[in-house]
Amino acid sequence: MINNLHRQSGAITPSVLGSLILLVFVLIFSGKLVPVYLDNKSVKLMLEKYENDDNLVFTSPLEVRNRIAKQLRVDGVKTVRGEDSISVERGKDTFDVDITYQVKIPLAYNIEMLVSFSDQAEIPHR
Repeated sequence: MINNLHRQSGAITPSVLGSLILLVFVLIFSGKLVPVYLDNKSVKLMLEKYENDDNLVFTSPLEVRNRIAKQLRVDGVKTVRGEDSISVERGKDTFDVDITYQVKIPLAYNIEMLVSFSDQAEIPHR
């Protein structure tokens, strides 16, 4: 009976080591992914603000695009790069805004993760 207990005492070391390695991978993965999703949350909040703000007056799609690009720079959003990601079309009563972009997140060596976002809004003409 004592021999059986002594023989099983080393089994906990590999399981603890495996759990720690898994925890490190999860922390690294989430540390790289969370900022990208926080940037997207900023984009969504900005679009909601523009949809609901009665004080904003836009006259052209170019003006809307420039204002959005400027606001993203002010908010520190680094994942939306260039005005190519921002599409604005004039509708009957609204400006239809589409912000579509992809973010490549390097993981290790030549392994990357690609995250895609597409946010839309309808900003009324005023």
